[in-house]
Amino acid sequence: MSTSLGWPRVHLRSTPSTNDHARALASAGAPHGTLVTATEQTAGRGRQGRTWVARPGESLIASLVVRGFDALLPLRTGLAVADVAGPAARVKWPNDVHLDGRKVAGILVEGRPQEGWAVVGIGLNVAVDLGELPEDVRAVAASLGRSPREVEPTLRELLVALNHRLTEPPAATVAALRERDALLGRPVGWSAGTGLGAGIDDQGRLLVRTAGGAIHALDAGEVHLGAAAGMSAHMSEIHVMPHDDRWAVHDEPGGPPIAEFETREAAELDARNRGGEVIVHAGEAHPERADADSEQASGFDRTDPTHERNRGARGPEEPLTPQAGL
Repeated sequence: MSTSLGWPRVHLRSTPSTNDHARALASAGAPHGTLVTATEQTAGRGRQGRTWVARPGESLIASLVVRGFDALLPLRTGLAVADVAGPAARVKWPNDVHLDGRKVAGILVEGRPQEGWAVVGIGLNVAVDLGELPEDVRAVAASLGRSPREVEPTLRELLVALNHRLTEPPAATVAALRERDALLGRPVGWSAGTGLGAGIDDQGRLLVRTAGGAIHALDAGEVHLGAAAGMSAHMSEIHVMPHDDRWAVHDEPGGPPIAEFETREAAELDARNRGGEVIVHAGEAHPERADADSEQASGFDRTDPTHERNRGARGPEEPLTPQAGL
């Protein structure tokens, strides 16, 4: 594989989707490393076609044509973004990057494996002013805290990191993933059950330990963060309750609020982000236990803040999964 990334490059002031533009270039024979960037994206998307929100000039919006890749491509990309985001960054299998438990970047890999190409779409909050975001997004989004002038230098930094991750041996990628696993020890659910994140196997699959002790290796399908059935006895409780005209998050019902929000939904998202069992007190005689199937929300998905995961079956240009048999 050529090690040249970022050339040739197309930069657009505004575009509906850098991934769409890059896919067209790849289909026309664009070489490995071709880069499409934009100052503003008006119809970008995350996993499963969800809306991707990016304020002009504050985020790194890029799509890269990759040829000669393996099944770890989405995870390699997440690691490269985490390398740029710093030691505290974690990769949420298979295609999100978190800082302090909140989403700083999302990755969407699409392509035609039978034709030997993929497009890696990356959205990274470089200089986003979180205070300017809607409250429901602000509760779960993160930013690198850099200035708008640093978006371009951050891109150069990312291309160097991505080149390293794309060319390193698979064993090195898996080892690095295990050091940055955002789901390790966290309650997760998927279509066939619930459990606790138990690491990453040698093929890059997510391992989940169920309440009965069985280990499942997930290579596709929805993965949701939340209280795992049968696991609540081992988890702390996080309480969401009304507080004046707002909603507050508490680590115990009689304690002081640890966070306050204008809406119940934003408070629940913050509570789930803290990793305990979420209990909602809405004035009923019995508090509600929040739905374990709800995922910690993406900071960018405005149409549906849940289920930011990959699926097993795909069409010729649907998102590629980490273990799609490429």
